[in-house]
Amino acid sequence: MRCIGIVGGLSPESTTHYYRHIIACHRRLRGDQDFPRIVVASVSFGQYLSWQQANRWDLLAEGLRTEFAALKAAGAAFAVVASNTPHKVLPLENSPLPLLDIRDAVAAECKRRGITRIALTGTAYTMADDFYASRLRAQGLEVSLPSLREQSAIHRIIFGELVHGTASPESRRIFAEIAQRLQAEGAEAILLACTELAQLTDPEKPEFPSLDSTEIHAEAAWNYSSVSV
Repeated sequence: MRCIGIVGGLSPESTTHYYRHIIACHRRLRGDQDFPRIVVASVSFGQYLSWQQANRWDLLAEGLRTEFAALKAAGAAFAVVASNTPHKVLPLENSPLPLLDIRDAVAAECKRRGITRIALTGTAYTMADDFYASRLRAQGLEVSLPSLREQSAIHRIIFGELVHGTASPESRRIFAEIAQRLQAEGAEAILLACTELAQLTDPEKPEFPSLDSTEIHAEAAWNYSSVSV
């Protein structure tokens, strides 16, 4: 199997989710213990967050380029970035490794499920900037967004709680209300386009239909790794 390279730490919570889900995919689909080799480059979340806040996406892009080179040197055949927001600077020109883009994985999963209209939720960068929604629209999806007030609330919950591995009942309530309003306006599913947002949902008692970008992306990585080399 192809060696999977993961740029992680953005945040650590999502990185562990990727690893666990890749292994779960293998157990479910192969039923053996011959897991693909996985190489993780875990970066400083604080550094990448400061570049985002300072609007220094050029530095963030160079940081990713460095990590892709490190993954290649460690034997990775391709890379995934375990976060939605950094896809703002992707794909990189002259990337050291092929990249599996989370937006393309989401679009492919929507097509597989027959979903044509989704609501995009994530960080303020992911919702307010057009880099994510435009790539989905280019692949035939209709994309709706929370209101600006709702976007601020979601962003605050992500960085105030979820990146630290916590999710308060109040935050769960707020997000559920936003999701249900978007569903009432025609969204067939709520796209959790932040790798921490699944902490606000309960898969055993779903309050709204959702798509977890983390699980979709991780499964796409396993599928690509399983292609014969």
